[in-house]
Amino acid sequence: MDCRVGGRPTLVAGTRERFRRARARRVRLAGGDVVCRAGAGRHADTRTDRPHTGSGCGGARGRRRSGHRVRGSRRVAARRRRLRVPRDDGHAAMTSNTGQRPLEGFTIVEMGNFIAGPYAGMLLADLGAEVIKVEEVKSGDPFRAWGKGLYSPAFCAFNRGKKSLTLDVRQERGRDVLLRLADEADALIENFRPGVMARLGADYETVSARNPRIVYCSLSGFGQSGPYRDRPSYDTVGQAMGGLLALLTDSDDPRPRGPALADSLTGLFGAFGVLSALMARERTGAGQKVETSQLESVAAFVGETLTFYEAQGMVSNAWTRPRLAQVYGFDTTDGKQLAIHLSSPPKFWEGLTDAVGRPDLRDDPRFVDRNARAEHYNELYEELAPLFKQRTRDEWLALFEQHDVPGAPAYRVNELVEDPQFAHQGIRIEHAHPEGDSVTAKNPLNLLGTPLTYDVPPPGLGEHNEEVLSRLGLTADEIATLRQEGVIGERGPAALGS
Repeated sequence: MDCRVGGRPTLVAGTRERFRRARARRVRLAGGDVVCRAGAGRHADTRTDRPHTGSGCGGARGRRRSGHRVRGSRRVAARRRRLRVPRDDGHAAMTSNTGQRPLEGFTIVEMGNFIAGPYAGMLLADLGAEVIKVEEVKSGDPFRAWGKGLYSPAFCAFNRGKKSLTLDVRQERGRDVLLRLADEADALIENFRPGVMARLGADYETVSARNPRIVYCSLSGFGQSGPYRDRPSYDTVGQAMGGLLALLTDSDDPRPRGPALADSLTGLFGAFGVLSALMARERTGAGQKVETSQLESVAAFVGETLTFYEAQGMVSNAWTRPRLAQVYGFDTTDGKQLAIHLSSPPKFWEGLTDAVGRPDLRDDPRFVDRNARAEHYNELYEELAPLFKQRTRDEWLALFEQHDVPGAPAYRVNELVEDPQFAHQGIRIEHAHPEGDSVTAKNPLNLLGTPLTYDVPPPGLGEHNEEVLSRLGLTADEIATLRQEGVIGERGPAALGS
């Protein structure tokens, strides 16, 4: 099989690929020598302060990419990952970059607004990628204005760890800058309506022709094709179409409620897709298009409902899973609330009956097993609800711990931030910035060999214009001209101070 990228054959299945993998994975040298892993085909950017990890490893000289020019010093050597081979004493192999975040050295261009695109970009920034957020010149990401100034909590929640470049991509010179950024990037993420990037001259076909190794991720409401392709969509539309909203609202009160789950899920799956495509590129040498949508993301998230419907004809509603999984919520005497999830192990049902002082409920035919309790869900709730109003929430939680009952306080955020386990997990991330302080929730991943760090706050609008454009080879005079022509805007903190 002869697959080609830019006119050159890639390393795919076959003798050369098997040889490359064997050479990378079956290194057997004594004494813990450091060797280069074969086949790591990404280039280092010598115009920045990133270390050139290919030196000393016999790295190949940078090649001219087919279909576009690569400036002489921009990518002059292949980035080689370094692997420490097993020692004779039997200790596990350790990578020489232990302590670095997993995506250190990768660059991602983000053209995202609101949540889905920015959330995908932030997740990858947490993993160490350099994420350059391209924003509208005067106002930037619309979420910036959801507060005072252009640094709102709504913006900060989804944009830590990034660099901001303001750019009018509708102008020819702005489009040229965007394409040059994409030439040097590992991935591009966008969440515009299908067709917008093509009208801007930066669609996948255009970008990949210049940079065949790029991973191009498009997030949308309904997909890049099909009868709903051109419809506008925001989070609630995605929740409604994907079947989630019907599981969160009461049929007697259809008003939507709760957080932006469709947007967040789409961003999460988008980041997952980018990581998958980057891994595939390590084997094939080629980038690819990644697509997902709110419709697909939400439908997958609630996929259990589809499986039950096709198997049993069951049409789930807001009470289906709580009833089957034995989930309850109760008010306590101090006006607080708690939640219980018994699932199917009998020991948890027995522990609850002991905790509430009603072991006789175990012998009631209506509650004798999980199926019976599911059928008589409302009746069991009516038996339990008055009991929980006899003690405070803390008293019940102590009894739950004593009897091994899966339960928790139903926190609001002001209570959550005071919880000792929340503090122990280090979930609260604080950042200081000239435009204001911010607090975000950390990435839930804990990678012990390559730990995540959160050193970079959400950026001010255009804060990194000079840095990013200088790395592209633009002089100070050229940058000033772009600013005068409105192709770029003022740097955020500088603009505020003027």
